[in-house]
Amino acid sequence: MASTNPSATSTTIPTTTPSTVVISPTNIIQHLPIKLDSYNYLLWKSQFLPLLHAYDPYGYVDGFFLCPPQFLSFDPPIENPAYTLWPKQDQIILSWIYASYIAGILDYLYKVSGIIDNLAASASPFSEQDIILGVIRGLGPEYDTFATSITARLDPMSLDDFTGL
Repeated sequence: MASTNPSATSTTIPTTTPSTVVISPTNIIQHLPIKLDSYNYLLWKSQFLPLLHAYDPYGYVDGFFLCPPQFLSFDPPIENPAYTLWPKQDQIILSWIYASYIAGILDYLYKVSGIIDNLAASASPFSEQDIILGVIRGLGPEYDTFATSITARLDPMSLDDFTGL
């Protein structure tokens, strides 16, 4: 008579792996002519959701695809490849959203950087604090909270720290 050892049995967890077609986060900008700000969410959403549908990661955003288990089996432990893909896909989608929002500010800062370079070439005496205040004054009302947090600081911020925000 054969005996069974319960600790020697293997437990397998069924998983479904969503099909993913990943595009580069830098590609997303060319498909999003409207950058997200505090006034145009519905318009931005109307152009962003079709991209999520077209490239298949929409299920990650709406919760249809659940995070897969870390292991396919426990005895022996076999890591689930879909589990290692999950955070990568999550970060790509996050970078798409971030890229669609931050591009407007980066364009503005690049323009400011050009002005700063021209002022430096003309030997114009502007301090870093003058430049930071000028940048803040040029921001729209959607950045009022950010502007207040910068101008209310007790210790002055360097221009490098400011542009790194």
